[in-house]
Amino acid sequence: MLCQSLLHKKFTKNMALHKKIVTIHRGVDLGTFDANKVTESMVQNMISEMQIPEDKHIFLLPGRLTRIKGHEVLFDAVSRMRRDDFICLIVGSFKNKNYLRELDEQARHYGFRDRLYIFNNCKDMATLYALATASISPSTRPETFGRTAAEAGAMGCIVIGSNHGGTKEIIVDEKQVFFLNQKTAYNWQKS
Repeated sequence: MLCQSLLHKKFTKNMALHKKIVTIHRGVDLGTFDANKVTESMVQNMISEMQIPEDKHIFLLPGRLTRIKGHEVLFDAVSRMRRDDFICLIVGSFKNKNYLRELDEQARHYGFRDRLYIFNNCKDMATLYALATASISPSTRPETFGRTAAEAGAMGCIVIGSNHGGTKEIIVDEKQVFFLNQKTAYNWQKS
């Protein structure tokens, strides 16, 4: 079993098993990620708990805080936006405190530190996707699963993701997704 078609292609090329291998994408628990189960009071409670403004668009970047996730690509892109009606919400586990400090410095450098919120995990990701304007996945290298894109998609949240890896492969409804060149912040900002 291979989790991504890029791995499938490499494996079959080397092993000459083209007809015996299929790609099985990661699934999402639709019992958990169901927009109909998220109430307005759940959304309001999360806004209150996180102390984030409710009158702004929310660009959510979920996932571990590691360089591969493309935080700087997002920062560069939002710094080019000539508007201030949004916040960036980064939610995910972080073990590297130095990288957390780097993100803080980068946000200051790009001039929007006052609109950046970083949280170490969230127990109710379904509600978080429900309140987000878009879930952003600017990975700098192809990742295998694209789990956050699948979860966001299940919740009906717009996904803006790199044009590679699991994020690209797992999305079915192309009306709610934008794929962009991961190296060009200008393309990200235009979306």
